[in-house]
Amino acid sequence: MGGGSLASARIKEEGEGEVWLPPESKELGNKYGSKNNVPQYDIAIVGGGMVGMALACSLASIPLTKQLTVAIIDSNPALGREDRFKKDDPPDSRVSTVTPATISFYKEVGAWQYVQQHRHAYFDKMQVWDYTGLGYTRYDARDADKEVLGCVVENKVLHRSLLSCIQNKDFQKTIYPSKLTSMTLSPSLSSVRVGVDGSSSGTTTSTCRGLAKLELSDGSSLYAKLVVGADGSKSHVRELAGFKTTGWKYSQNAVICTVEHAVDNQCAWQRFLPAGPVALLPIGVNLGFGDASALSRVIAEGVAVGSDIGEVTVLKRYEADRKLANITMMAILDGFQKAYSVDFGPLNVLRAAAFHGSQYISPLKRNIISFASGEQRLPLFS
Repeated sequence: MGGGSLASARIKEEGEGEVWLPPESKELGNKYGSKNNVPQYDIAIVGGGMVGMALACSLASIPLTKQLTVAIIDSNPALGREDRFKKDDPPDSRVSTVTPATISFYKEVGAWQYVQQHRHAYFDKMQVWDYTGLGYTRYDARDADKEVLGCVVENKVLHRSLLSCIQNKDFQKTIYPSKLTSMTLSPSLSSVRVGVDGSSSGTTTSTCRGLAKLELSDGSSLYAKLVVGADGSKSHVRELAGFKTTGWKYSQNAVICTVEHAVDNQCAWQRFLPAGPVALLPIGVNLGFGDASALSRVIAEGVAVGSDIGEVTVLKRYEADRKLANITMMAILDGFQKAYSVDFGPLNVLRAAAFHGSQYISPLKRNIISFASGEQRLPLFS
């Protein structure tokens, strides 16, 4: 669940679970149902950033899921105010290059129209080369029968567009401007309470079978059938649920800046160096948007057949769908890092051969472009 991706699980007999939820109001008990005067939701989304809001928008856009009650939990004050962006404002250095697949997702949920009202820059070409000068390749959207390879958008614009979209939908949502402090899993009527420090005790709490109880920093609490963790790479949800992850560090730092062009530029540039890449190509959130789209689709499929939306067998389909995409991207990025961390003559020649292969072998080139565009096809011959 690192970065911008989603993790979800059912709080059931197995005692698994993940969620993100918003703050509650006093009327919620009657509106959404309650247990012991604590409001109950179908889904709690912990984290109101781009990925969390993307999931909420997707749920609100699907006929089968738009009637679900959703809580969004995030202490970011931006969720409760109307930010106005001026065209002459300095550009935000936090930007993302969204793929055609992400653009399609934004259009499907109705958020792309808001992006178009603000700064954004399409690009249809990308040039990549290595520091030795031996390897070089250039991609053009037309090589794969596409109009663009991607679009560069400031993160605040992507986020605000999702907020604007969900505010204009008939959707039963509640935003909690607070932080998740503890989450009680209920493998049975007696449950174990897990705190943010990771400690646990055998204290019996007033939870309901098959529900998760979330307690917030403002003293409020709520129940949810399904908890979704969209609260970043250092997720409290993941920690409280006891999910294990595997990761490693590259001992690298990134320098981010904004470059002003004298003329319009529609080509992305990237050069691979031993210490890391230098690029006019921001990357870090398309996988998360893909996760949001896949999870909402799986939930809708569960609703269609009358399954419990938090059932593990339902969520396994989400895992199967997204695990390959995430592992593949991790492997590709890790492979680039390892391949360019060594300056060795024979290896340099092999790298150059790989670059030239992707430049002159048309089927391979088309597959690479399709994969980079967000299509779930591996960059191999087809």
